[in-house]
Amino acid sequence: MNWSILWRVSLFLISWGLLYAPFIIPVRKYLEEQDSVKSIPLRLYMESMGMISIIIASLIMVSFVEHKPFWYLGFSPKNMMKDSFIGILLGSGIFIISIILLWVLGYLKLYREGEIIWSVLLLSGIAMLLNTITQELLVRGYIFQVIRENFGVLASIILSSMIFSILHISSAKGNILAMLNIFLIGVLFGYTRAVTDGLWMPIGIHFAWNFLLGPVIGLTVSGKELTNSWRFFTLQGPNIFSGGNFGIEGGLSTTFSIVIFLILLYKIL
Repeated sequence: MNWSILWRVSLFLISWGLLYAPFIIPVRKYLEEQDSVKSIPLRLYMESMGMISIIIASLIMVSFVEHKPFWYLGFSPKNMMKDSFIGILLGSGIFIISIILLWVLGYLKLYREGEIIWSVLLLSGIAMLLNTITQELLVRGYIFQVIRENFGVLASIILSSMIFSILHISSAKGNILAMLNIFLIGVLFGYTRAVTDGLWMPIGIHFAWNFLLGPVIGLTVSGKELTNSWRFFTLQGPNIFSGGNFGIEGGLSTTFSIVIFLILLYKIL
């Protein structure tokens, strides 16, 4: 990565940090006392402020550094609904295949506990969507575009996927397969970002996977249990399939599903 890209990316991240910090510092004590993952009001606050601050930081960079329009980030209204819908279908497909594989292998069993609280599900979904937009804009928005313009599409996909993996390194806790899966799904996100020239499809895939896995059926998402109000399945078996504490994203069933969809998308798109 040359100096031109390095200072731009650094300035972008510093700008986001400075914009986000004023929203975090006042509630720091509360964050230490509460589980921000399971507290829906706190999650909504954190995710809202995170998304707003990264949008502003991105706008600063594209307006005053790149002199580009807002659509440069990947938010062109062209094909917005179609790409978002296809993304949700793709994310749901990856999720379903992963679940079916674990079910067939006998590592996933029906285990109903608690009842769905629809208001909680709705608010959890909103928080999940805000988080997804933030992550995608962070990794495959401004940074993706700067790398692509300087080194090409392949480099932008690979490097953004590496950054995406690094963002999950603390929750992976040494699970190499989890890191590999995060990288592979990052490649899939990056590929759809490049082919569609927009963030709508990767946002749809990312959101569908996380929402179905966590808020809907109650399993762990990237090492975090988002809710303990209800659960529809219990996951057992060797860590190489179950993913251990990281959840199914750290198992071979997810690896298989991602690879299948990568090949499928490469053939279709």
